[in-house]
Amino acid sequence: MLGIGLAGVVRVIWDDSVTGAVNDPSRLLGMDRASTAFVAQSIVFSAVGAFKLTGGHVGWQEVVVGLCFATSMMLAFQAWGRFLVARTYLAATGRLPWRLMAFLREAHRKGVLRQAGPVYQFRHARLRDQLAEEYEQTERS
Repeated sequence: MLGIGLAGVVRVIWDDSVTGAVNDPSRLLGMDRASTAFVAQSIVFSAVGAFKLTGGHVGWQEVVVGLCFATSMMLAFQAWGRFLVARTYLAATGRLPWRLMAFLREAHRKGVLRQAGPVYQFRHARLRDQLAEEYEQTERS
């Protein structure tokens, strides 16, 4: 597991096309996911190491505590963790499609969205305003 996170971070550090990743939202999200996995694994190994250094027995309970702590830290402080929580909640409530990145790529391909660096933006301000107005009206009713 550590190897997966470490391999993702090393790939990001040594990849010559990292500057090109800034222009691809999906790739940038993947890079952040890899760094998040590395941070989470580091937290688990640090927690297990702390148990071991204090002379405690490292059993499955300690590993579970480390995993829970790492997961809560990932969800609270890493961009990918917050994105995962928001995307899951909005998709579960029907406000976003489950395959969000595929949806955004398709909207970009069809010309509804434009890509400005690592983000997608509405191409037409009137469309954005109309969608926001319709959303506010359905939320009030």
